[in-house]
This record gives sequence, C-alpha cells and structure tokens, in this order.
Amino acid sequence: MIWMVGKCQDCPMFWSADEGHCGASKLVSSEAARVVPAEVAKTGRPEWCPLEPAGMVVHEAGSVEDASCAQCADIRVFECGACPFYFETDKRRCNIANPRCRPIMTDDPRPFWCALRKEGVIMRRKSK
Repeated sequence: MIWMVGKCQDCPMFWSADEGHCGASKLVSSEAARVVPAEVAKTGRPEWCPLEPAGMVVHEAGSVEDASCAQCADIRVFECGACPFYFETDKRRCNIANPRCRPIMTDDPRPFWCALRKEGVIMRRKSK
C-alpha cells in the first residue's frame, strides 16, 4: 500500500476530533499525538513531520521483509498503541483500515484484520 502525502489532511496518520492530531509525532518525540494547527493541516505539513526529509515504511514487527524505500525511515509496529495510524477518541480506531477510522473492538495487541499483517505501508512526500 503506497500513500503519497502532500498535506496533513491527506495523511493516514492525521486524525481530527476537535483539533487535528498527528499519530507520527509519537515517532519523533516522546509526546503522544501532537496537535496540528488547522491552517497547516489544510495547506501542508508541520516542520517536524517525518515525511519531510524523506518518507517512511511501516510494517509488522515480525516481518522479515526489508524496507523497499532506500531513503525512507523503517518503522516496525508491535501493537496498535505504538502504530502511527492508531488513535483513540470515543473508541480505539485505525486510520489505515478499510473503512478509515475503523473501530478496534478487541483487547489483542492488534486485530486480525490489521493491514500490516499482510503488507507494509509506504508513505512518500507528494510535491506541491
């Protein structure tokens, strides 16, 4: 699965309740999801966005496959809570699932339908 991301609102790591949040921020800092200002989310990405210098490949931690993007960051996911596509509002949800924002109704580390069990997600910058 390949995502070309030009602005936060197109990104599967971005979710919105009252304010926009980025799930990728937990990859670049010790914080949970950082708030993304609405004007930035509509037009571009914040300066701390992990896609800005290159891109990223997200896949299951037990996978033996190597990252297929030489300049991309390799992110291995062990459980939903550490996944950049995971967020929680009224329920635990997955932004990479079909449909987007699918509720996670299990207490397992990852649901059986997790897209990362079958394939990785390659995210690249999209030129403006």
